[in-house]
Amino acid sequence: MRAGNTRLHSPEMLDKTVFHECPLIGSYVIEYSPPSMVLGFFVADIGLPGWMDRIELFKKQRLGVTPGGNGLRFRPVGLTYGHRAAQCAASRKITGSSIAVTSGRSDAMPLRSGIYIVPTDRWYIERTVWLIAGCVLLVATALALLFHPLWILGVVATGLASIAVSLTGFCLVGNLLARIGFTPRLARPGWAPGDLYFVQTDSWYLERRIYLAVGINLTVASVLSLVLSPWWLLFTGFVGGAMVWFAATGFCIMANGLYWLGAEPRLAPLCEAAAGVDSAAARRAPA
Repeated sequence: MRAGNTRLHSPEMLDKTVFHECPLIGSYVIEYSPPSMVLGFFVADIGLPGWMDRIELFKKQRLGVTPGGNGLRFRPVGLTYGHRAAQCAASRKITGSSIAVTSGRSDAMPLRSGIYIVPTDRWYIERTVWLIAGCVLLVATALALLFHPLWILGVVATGLASIAVSLTGFCLVGNLLARIGFTPRLARPGWAPGDLYFVQTDSWYLERRIYLAVGINLTVASVLSLVLSPWWLLFTGFVGGAMVWFAATGFCIMANGLYWLGAEPRLAPLCEAAAGVDSAAARRAPA
């Protein structure tokens, strides 16, 4: 199992060697991956003459699979499965016998329904960053409205920092929180206390899209409040309040909009609205 745990640190690079190192993980890959992904493990000569014939023979030998097994009680942490596996397959590129993630690529996102709420069981780094950012937005907006318009530059700085987090993964406030003992939920694989904290940037999942969208909206609204009308400060104040509410309750209007449009959530990948998981049980799940 140690070898399996090691491979799960980089699930996007699983290949057929996992069947030799940890057959149990290989079994889960077969069960929860779409057929096209499994074919990539064993047919490494895709594109060569006669490759389609070999794939058809492969399927006739009943080595193809149908995604399913949602009723199983135990699932390995780090692997995608069920509907999420099919969704993630659209953003993966099969190369030889390995699977590499192509950052930002998504051919289609299935529409969803229900409510998406991030975990609020503890104050992890990402949740605390949202709280701090919301408070900064509210204070800077109030100061710009009551004292001097240039206080809105605090909102601009927050917006640009949010864009930087989405593009590079680096968060200054997140690293300061990590130094004083806070732990993350969206850190890059292999993160340990004392390491630099970077948000995952392997794909454009839901939470990463929020960082980018919020940063752009705040920056644009701040500039408009200086050059057009101070009424734009109402928008920055609304965003600040929404971020504080997001941190306190786990509910965000933008997050749910992205969730309904099919963006992949990572803070709560087994959202009760999508997988029928009890919300209380989802919040008790370990980080």
